Amino acid sequence: NNKQNNYNNTPQNIIQNKEQDLQPHQPDQLHAVEVSPSINTQDFIEIEIKRCTTNKNIITLNLILKIKNNNIYSRLIHLRNIKNMELALELELQLIEKFVIEQIKNYNLKISAESCLFQYLGIADFKNICNKALNKIIIHIYKPRKHLSDPNEIDKILFNYHNTPTGGHLGQARLYQKLKSMFVWRGMKKTIAKYVNACAQCSKNKHQIKTKEPFLVTTTPAKAFEVVSIDTVGPFTRSIQGNRYAVTLQCDLSKYVVIIPVKDKEANTVARAIVNEFILRYGPMNFIKTDLGTEYKNAVFEDICKYLHITQIFATVAHPETIGALERNHRCLNEYLRAFVNDNHDDWDTWIAYYTFCYNTTPNSVHSYTPFELVFGRTTDIPSQFPNKRPDPLYNHDSYYQELKYRIQTSITKAKEYLVKTKQKMTQKENINRKQLDVKDGDLVFIEVPNHKKLNPPFEGPYEVVKISESNCLVKNKSTGKTQWIHKNKLK
Repeated sequence: NNKQNNYNNTPQNIIQNKEQDLQPHQPDQLHAVEVSPSINTQDFIEIEIKRCTTNKNIITLNLILKIKNNNIYSRLIHLRNIKNMELALELELQLIEKFVIEQIKNYNLKISAESCLFQYLGIADFKNICNKALNKIIIHIYKPRKHLSDPNEIDKILFNYHNTPTGGHLGQARLYQKLKSMFVWRGMKKTIAKYVNACAQCSKNKHQIKTKEPFLVTTTPAKAFEVVSIDTVGPFTRSIQGNRYAVTLQCDLSKYVVIIPVKDKEANTVARAIVNEFILRYGPMNFIKTDLGTEYKNAVFEDICKYLHITQIFATVAHPETIGALERNHRCLNEYLRAFVNDNHDDWDTWIAYYTFCYNTTPNSVHSYTPFELVFGRTTDIPSQFPNKRPDPLYNHDSYYQELKYRIQTSITKAKEYLVKTKQKMTQKENINRKQLDVKDGDLVFIEVPNHKKLNPPFEGPYEVVKISESNCLVKNKSTGKTQWIHKNKLK
């Protein structure tokens, strides 16, 4: 019975047994929200407000509804003073809702954050009026993109978002994803591709794309930091602060990255860094995925996981694809550090915070959200984008809490949907020409030896196949009787 339980303790089975505990809650309903640039509002009804003739006593605003630049509704609002704005707007919103429900049957509307309406009324007050007056429709407040035509201004923006430490020398696709929600210009993709291809630092420091092995669709968590992958990268040149390694952690859902420089990779050092710099800041995770390194497979780490009720999942032997997203992140980290470290390479740990900021504030290619937004419920700006105007004051903490909760729940739900779709799409693409290993229980197989010398055999064995679980095989050493899980890609 004990052996049977061990056979079922595969990485896929451990997560699938508790998948029902990771289902997200439905977001609370609000009727006016500020949306992230990641949200596609192209099919929403546009609310446009134009300022008409004014005199000392009367302010006239023209309220227009548009669908793809076609006017479908228009009304004039006459105000004798600003104090009547809230009452008049509440009445107009009710009329709009009635019109939209009866005529259009599209409950999603949008209004620009730069609308002239907000010259008279704060965004926070507008949200309160909408939540009070509306019952079914939702008004999304978005920040419009800036149209550019000056080549010098475009070059300056590309330099700030690519060459600087907070730009991080992003590739063409990720740089376009980051810029397209804020700016637009003619031939944008071609301009970005030409700029990135001409970057000398990228040409010297980045690897070419390598082929990948076919893979299966893994279980997707439903909350940030439910499943966290952990690894150690290094050794680097000893820094001025005495650090040689870095402990890297990444959330499997949001892709949020935390990197902790450490002096060595002893069990106590790594465990203390994870507890102090991650768990005490973000809370304990439910699952930890690591490789078979001794800094994670030890009594100290096992006791911490047991005390905090964390399930630890180990990768199979010589199969880093179990934490493949984190391993890919190491490549990005190395490319980033090569672009910014000094000639002695002893200040690499001072750039770690810049790298994590750059990575966490860039839309991820899997779900198109920034990891920062999925964790904290809002986007952030780099220092050059900090606004000069004062933000709207927050008068109602309950409203802020409700909106933050709504944005986080909505973003997490959509990110999980995008993540699952991306996994399925990538799996279908990778498995077109896949050649599966034809093996069954009792067969004898050989295991690939990683990093073998030229004159040494590239495989060792034979091993007997004891059990098969999807892409993994439990094999037993014929001489010692010891069993271990091995990925099929490492067998022949």
